[in-house]
Amino acid sequence: MHQDEVGALWIGTFGGSLSRLKQGHFSTVGRPQGLPDNSIYDIQDDGLGCFWMSSCNGIIRASKLELDGCADGTADSLHCLQYGRGDGMPTLECSGGLQPAGCRTLDGRMWFPTTRGLVAVDPSRVQTNQLPPPVVIENLLVNDEPFPGRATAGQCLTMAPGGRRVEFQYTALSFAAPERVRFQYRLQGLDAKWVNAGARRTADYSYLPHGDYTFEVIACNNDNVWNRTGARLDFTILPYFWQTLWFQGLSLATVVALVGGAVWYGTRRRMRRALELLERQRAIERERFRIARDIHDDLGASLTRINLLSQSVSRAVAGPERVTQDLLRISDTVRQTMKTMDEIVWAVDPKHDTVDSLANYLSKLAQDLMAASGIRCRLNLPLHLPPWR
Repeated sequence: MHQDEVGALWIGTFGGSLSRLKQGHFSTVGRPQGLPDNSIYDIQDDGLGCFWMSSCNGIIRASKLELDGCADGTADSLHCLQYGRGDGMPTLECSGGLQPAGCRTLDGRMWFPTTRGLVAVDPSRVQTNQLPPPVVIENLLVNDEPFPGRATAGQCLTMAPGGRRVEFQYTALSFAAPERVRFQYRLQGLDAKWVNAGARRTADYSYLPHGDYTFEVIACNNDNVWNRTGARLDFTILPYFWQTLWFQGLSLATVVALVGGAVWYGTRRRMRRALELLERQRAIERERFRIARDIHDDLGASLTRINLLSQSVSRAVAGPERVTQDLLRISDTVRQTMKTMDEIVWAVDPKHDTVDSLANYLSKLAQDLMAASGIRCRLNLPLHLPPWR
């Protein structure tokens, strides 16, 4: 446990990361925030704004501001410097479980026990590497094979169309501690944010659609000094011909034309059928009207002539009573036939094909029949009948 100058209590745990107790509230900083190890044996303040902590994975130096930011939730990541065999330690594993597991002497040096001896650190003599590492994109693999073009910055490469696996191989030049160089990369056109790659020196993309892309990679040295310029590579993946704008526009126009043609053809066909139906109905009505007119003109005229002749004969013949009766029968038959012809003509006429016309005809027929029989006729019909055919 270590209490800082503002009264916050920092607690190192075995396998449970680093905790802070401040104003009655606990916060935790661990591997998700960038702490190299979750087992913290000892915490020392160097008086220069950093905590030095011993762990199972070497000695860790972290900025107190960054630790407070992660504990307060205002920062997502923490940069730590990790010291190991390359810095003079006999082993990475420090000693813990007993107190004290480290101390700071009056001369400002800090002492940490390890499983193979005692280690002394003088914070005032620690030098920061201010040289940002140059970043280089070494190779470009397409479908696990080297791309035939030269993968250098400032040149736009062109790839054949189709989904493919693309791998970028990059590195950064640092002779101080090359194993501590860390990278971030992003692919403009696909990645919205920088991807933390750690010490990994490859970036893989399993499928890339057609379009223009720019691959960028930056790196920092062992003291977290970043080369923000980094390296970049521009490339273009060509589309298939059916993925081009002109083909899609032509396809859309073709679809619109086909749909419009189908709608126009269907509408015209329906209109043609409706016109043909109307024409047939009109032809039928004309034929009905012609038949009615012919019946009325021909048969009506002939029957009228018979009727006139029979009446003339009836008046001229004053002789035998039988001849007179026969002529009267002929006259009655002719009148009845003429009446029947009128009914046929009425039925054939298209203008009488309504409910109202039928009701009027039946009413007149009933009145005529009842009047001849001496029976009183009373009709009960609606005042307004619907104009149904």
